[in-house]
Amino acid sequence: MLEYSYFLFLQLLSKLGKFFIEILPSFLLSSFDYGNFAYYYSLIIILSSLSVMGLHISLLRLVPEKKYKNLFFIVGDIQLVAFFLLLFILLFIVNDFNFYVYILILIFSISILQAYSTFFRTSHQIKKWFLYRETLFPLLVLVVLFLFYLFNIKLSLYTLFFILSLLSVISVILLFIHLYKFFKVKLFSIRNPFSKETIEVLKISIPMFFTGFTYLLLSRLDVLMLNYYINKEELGGYNIISRIAFQVLILWQVVSAYYMPKIAKKFVENNETQIILLHKKYLLLSIISTFFISIILVCGINFFPIHDYILIWNDKLKITMYIILIGQFISVFFSGYGYFILYIHKEKLAYLNSIFMLIIAIITNLIFIPLYGINGAALATALTIFFTKILEISEIYYYKKTIYLR
Repeated sequence: MLEYSYFLFLQLLSKLGKFFIEILPSFLLSSFDYGNFAYYYSLIIILSSLSVMGLHISLLRLVPEKKYKNLFFIVGDIQLVAFFLLLFILLFIVNDFNFYVYILILIFSISILQAYSTFFRTSHQIKKWFLYRETLFPLLVLVVLFLFYLFNIKLSLYTLFFILSLLSVISVILLFIHLYKFFKVKLFSIRNPFSKETIEVLKISIPMFFTGFTYLLLSRLDVLMLNYYINKEELGGYNIISRIAFQVLILWQVVSAYYMPKIAKKFVENNETQIILLHKKYLLLSIISTFFISIILVCGINFFPIHDYILIWNDKLKITMYIILIGQFISVFFSGYGYFILYIHKEKLAYLNSIFMLIIAIITNLIFIPLYGINGAALATALTIFFTKILEISEIYYYKKTIYLR
């Protein structure tokens, strides 16, 4: 019980850290700089996930198989290749040299944290894995930025990214020290980064992470595209309300983590009656929990003096938040069917669905952002979720002749 409580505590710290790492800078930067921060940070999240190349998933399979002698070296090879690819890609995205260096450090460090921390997970060191993958860096950032806020110290965008890059490097150093002490092996070796072993591991890794990466890209696509259509102040405001609106899913994630393994077990047993029963309970609790958090948010933006705390805030953002909340409700209500597709062993279909979702997201954002700005971005996300969920329900009905509701 104590160990489980500690893990829940780490999860809470991780969520708080990730939330405030995007909100606190709005108190420390000018409105214009915060808009730039929102864009660059979304870019960092996407490229760092891309740089991992699915290693955080494939290692869970590869380490127990013991097919490859030193996966530490192979992971290092792949991260080295990713580093040089980033050097090239960022040349076309970031013009300022200081930003270029800081963003490169941040992306590479976060990528290393995600990849190498997985070795703890493969050794059943779940707390250590979660600490380094999800908690340490956001927590360090939260503490440092809160101190700046507490003493009312304003920052420039350059200073903020310097602090973030420094903290990310410190996190990586702590991870490597812990890895070396735990595994007692050499972590790096100068060798051919395109060895046969490395290519084989990449072939396994890349398909595994595609679906998850697509969802991550979808969650940041709106900010990346808005950057080219609206001013930085509006972009900063949109980033704040979208991050706040996503918090309605906090309780739903707990419900999902509890019920989905139970439903998966009933799929294995082919117990349709129990699947329907559990699915109904899952839906009811998901809707109630999401509605509860939504009510709190709606009351907060209508009755709490947000202007006194978030200077970027304006009443136009209320409509945008309402649209985002509608999109989250759609996502929660139909969320089970995405899992069900995996439970009936249609993994390739899940990959195709993620491609469909990404295409719809790009098309709807290109249509609605030029017309309606931030409201268009929120509408595009809601429509993307809606069309994708309708597709998933249709597929489940096609294969199983039921949608597991009565």
